[in-house]
Amino acid sequence: MDSTDDINQQLDDMLLDDLVDAEEELDDSAGTGNLTPGQSVYEERREKIVNSELTRLAEELGIEESTRTTAKSLFDQFANKKDIHGHALEVLTAACLYTACKVESVPLSPDDFAAVPQTGFTRVILLRRVKEISHTLGLDPSAFFDPHGYIDRYCDELGLSEQITERAHKVIDIADEAGIGGGKSPTGRAAAAIYNAVLDNGRVATQSDIANVADVTEVTIRSRYQEQRELLTEDTDHHLSDDSDDGTPNSDDTTQDDTPERDGPTPRTGESEIPAVSESTDTIQKEVSVDSQQEVAQYIGDAVAENIATALGRLDDATEELEAQTWDVCQRINDPQPQRWFGTDEVTLALAIIRFASEELGDPIPRTTLEDTLDGGNYQIYHVTKIVAGKVEQR
Repeated sequence: MDSTDDINQQLDDMLLDDLVDAEEELDDSAGTGNLTPGQSVYEERREKIVNSELTRLAEELGIEESTRTTAKSLFDQFANKKDIHGHALEVLTAACLYTACKVESVPLSPDDFAAVPQTGFTRVILLRRVKEISHTLGLDPSAFFDPHGYIDRYCDELGLSEQITERAHKVIDIADEAGIGGGKSPTGRAAAAIYNAVLDNGRVATQSDIANVADVTEVTIRSRYQEQRELLTEDTDHHLSDDSDDGTPNSDDTTQDDTPERDGPTPRTGESEIPAVSESTDTIQKEVSVDSQQEVAQYIGDAVAENIATALGRLDDATEELEAQTWDVCQRINDPQPQRWFGTDEVTLALAIIRFASEELGDPIPRTTLEDTLDGGNYQIYHVTKIVAGKVEQR
């Protein structure tokens, strides 16, 4: 497969990825009766219909005239190269306008177009036409892959800080350099990058918040987020390794002793040294968990949040990702008195929430491991985990 075929295949994959959550059929409000078959009108009438529809859509979506002109050019080129019999003029016009937006980096999604009043298509139908247009005209598919514009738009709608926005752009750059962006929907990649940036800057938005703005599923965000997170971890390790060569004395330059290296802060004068790595690490984990506990107690209740924080602090292999996912689950449950719904004690519920979070990350924690973190956890953890899953799905 040569490079052109490879890029075209990426475009196919991206369009397929964009259709994962789409409806395959039009609903009753789609207004299909207002569509005009291409073969049913003369060329002069066709021009009026196309221009009118371009104007209507552009005004509804706030698209500039230059992009509308590009769309008309794409329509004319397509009509010259391919028989448009069997194509609804309004759908084909919308597809050309969406394609023009991609070419000119205007961050509008297929759902933005499908949501315009009096349209006769779903995003499935729209994207099928876009695929046909791009292949027929030999457009550069890379224009369809860029998520940067979506990041600015989504962060603005979520009211996120400039720091988070810049971090999300950096996440995409790292992913692109690693070559994991091909064949993935730019909206999903942008949403995942924002979630990663949020995790790095105080978790001021949940997966659900971001999914609603980007109009993607939380499953999509989690999938893309995990791919990106692995790269971010590697990138951090790389920079740490580079920093170790900045002239700071290393172990070869100093006298070594048998004192264990610690991750915690250096004690102040007069304080005794912390004797073990694990004790210092536990302290750091609990401090992080307590901060998060106070932040999300409103969503799950003080008692459950406190038990979750304690359990996470005691788990030997608790990661930042697991902690973030656990608190995200709590926010999605959003019930300050959860025992009314789950019918169990706060300890078992806390452990079940952690278990569910680990399942969502694809690395389920065994019940016996969870039970060792808190007194009172019991065999009902798996059963309650299923109830947690059902509760989250209802949100």
